[in-house]
Amino acid sequence: MKKSVWDENNVGNKQHPDQLEHTQTWSTRPTIGFLTSEMGGPLQRLMWLGASDLAQERDANLIVFPGGVLRDSRGFEAQANRIFDLVTVDRLDGLFIWSATLDWFISREEMAAFCRRYHALPVVSGARAFEGIPTVLMDDYQGMRQIMLHLIEHHGYRRIAFIRGPEGHVGAQERYRAYIETLAAYGIPFDPSLVPLPGIDWEKAAAAAMVRQLLDERHVTFEAVAAANDALAIGVLEALQVRGLSVPHDVAVVGFDDQMDSKCVTPPLTTMRTSHYEMGRQAVELLLSMLVGEHVPDCVTVPARLVVRQSCGCLTPELIEAAAGHVGENGEPFEIVLTARREEILSTMTRMGGTAIVGRHPNWATLLLDTFTADLKGPSSGIFLRELDTVLRQVMAVGDDVEDWHGVLSTLRRQMLPCLSDRAMLCRAEDLWQQARIVIGEATQRVQAYHVVLAEQQAHILREIEAALITTFDVSGLMDALFEGLPRLDIPGVYLSLYQDPTRPTDTSKLILAYNEHGRESLEEEGRCFPSSQLVPDGLAPTQRPHHFIVMPLYFRENQLGFVVFEAGLRDGKSYEALRGQISSALYGALLVQRVQQRTHELAASNQRLETVATLSGHLNSILDFDRLLYELVTLTKETFNYYHVHIYRLNPTGDTLVLVEGYGEVGAQMKREKHSIPLDHPTSLTARVARERQVLLVDDVRDEPDWQPLPLLSQVRSKLAAPIIQADKTIGVLSVYSEQAGGLDEGDADMLRSL
Repeated sequence: MKKSVWDENNVGNKQHPDQLEHTQTWSTRPTIGFLTSEMGGPLQRLMWLGASDLAQERDANLIVFPGGVLRDSRGFEAQANRIFDLVTVDRLDGLFIWSATLDWFISREEMAAFCRRYHALPVVSGARAFEGIPTVLMDDYQGMRQIMLHLIEHHGYRRIAFIRGPEGHVGAQERYRAYIETLAAYGIPFDPSLVPLPGIDWEKAAAAAMVRQLLDERHVTFEAVAAANDALAIGVLEALQVRGLSVPHDVAVVGFDDQMDSKCVTPPLTTMRTSHYEMGRQAVELLLSMLVGEHVPDCVTVPARLVVRQSCGCLTPELIEAAAGHVGENGEPFEIVLTARREEILSTMTRMGGTAIVGRHPNWATLLLDTFTADLKGPSSGIFLRELDTVLRQVMAVGDDVEDWHGVLSTLRRQMLPCLSDRAMLCRAEDLWQQARIVIGEATQRVQAYHVVLAEQQAHILREIEAALITTFDVSGLMDALFEGLPRLDIPGVYLSLYQDPTRPTDTSKLILAYNEHGRESLEEEGRCFPSSQLVPDGLAPTQRPHHFIVMPLYFRENQLGFVVFEAGLRDGKSYEALRGQISSALYGALLVQRVQQRTHELAASNQRLETVATLSGHLNSILDFDRLLYELVTLTKETFNYYHVHIYRLNPTGDTLVLVEGYGEVGAQMKREKHSIPLDHPTSLTARVARERQVLLVDDVRDEPDWQPLPLLSQVRSKLAAPIIQADKTIGVLSVYSEQAGGLDEGDADMLRSL
């Protein structure tokens, strides 16, 4: 039985019977789907990267579906939800649904029903617990409780305002509950006037409006503000500063989540560090365990950690921790003291370093401690600094903050000082610590410079791609522009498809661009049709290595267009979101131009047909012999419009049988010799149906028509058009034309036959 490292309650989860019968269909590797609202948010990015890294480590495929918030009431955002309809057992073996990002506008029951849509797959829910579905939770309640304890116990604040997140967000509700119950636990009366009405989102603008409620409408005073996330906290901080209030001297402000911006504001934000990266890893770990039949916990809880900075009124902890602790004075040998303290040192270092690094470098704390002590015992070989540099590279790879490792180093120093009674060894240790500070500082500068340069490069490339797209007005040119531009963003593969019928997107799609590491795929001129649920047509997805796909919906306002499958290389979710918008807008414009051009062409062709029909009619009206008239009608119609075949049936004198009276060429002559005929009441004959119903019939592809009866002498027929011949309000026959191409006949041809 698999035991979670996060939760001691290891309870076997329930599975739907259909899950046990599921077998994956397109890869020898397990394929995990990840449903989320977007790619661009900082927390979404961390969750995605955690899932991605674990899948790669375990040789599994990952497919991300950023389909928007369910039933989003803002603008046309709910159009993105359509991408969730493409999530099927055809391509997936298990599914991670980050429910907390999807359920802002729906009830808990509706979210549970959404998860049950995918009962044929093993499912794990993120941040929302539902009966029978294993869940990965962030400890929102305990995290906010720690924040409140810090404000109350450490600073003595009692007038604490609270800025809530969206009312329908369960995590925001849990943080609010922790606020109320912690106040009660310390005998602080709950004052509802200190809690503004919640907004509809997590953005800074919502927080500014709440500050106006507190100060301008309610005229309340408060010592501190706790916000349900960092964006709201930063919005509060900025709104207070605009009013001339100093943070933290006049009002303390704290947040939640430890987003990137929280350390960049002035003063830096005290917050609760959540590990969404670890949540993503744990979710994929649970699914992979379920796929091999292991029992997994019903719930895995990922803890949060308090990060104290200056916005609450504290000094930066790194300054405090950098102070020297107690130096060893008992005279015992270094090895004995170190052995006695070793486990405590490793435990403290591991806690300070966080969990994200463990996946890439599980033994980092042991290696740092061992190489440090090795350099202490003799002339420094530099092994400790080299190992530290290796660890910092792994920290950068998982997206953790390198600057935080000053705290890890300070922890190592404070834990090691009691072991160092030998003065020479103490001097070597201080030299190593100072050198390590420089290594961390240089790594921090490299990371910051790298991110600045990378962001500028990506923004520049995105602008160039956008410029190429908005100046291209045909679909083929757009695909060329994307093929030229996307590899420059380190996107190794792209598969772009349009819905064949936008009103039925789950049926079939048409692949119009495909490239991967082997180059651009040669596609049919009109694209390659395939079932939409396949996402990528069989034979195109990489099989020699795990693939990591991001399936982005393509839509413009209320118009569904299709979807694009990016093979992930770039680890910046915002760029994928930007590309989705750019491609959607450009495609809609190009398709609109294409439709206008097609309609113009159709009108011109229709006019040309009518002119030709008028010419034919004039010629035919001059023919007095009836048999000659039929011959000329069939021959001229076939040769003028380049049809595959044309023939005419006429009702016999008794009115119960259609008899072939003329056909083109030798085939028509042979059918006449064989006296080809069709009973008028024939139940499956398309020609008989036209005569009975007196309606023009157009069949795009006869192979899709259940009533089609192949003609032995016309084996190449793919599409058919038949029109009743009416005289004096009575049907006297049927004129039929054929094409050897599916879709080779259209309404213009039908109009022409009506005129004839």
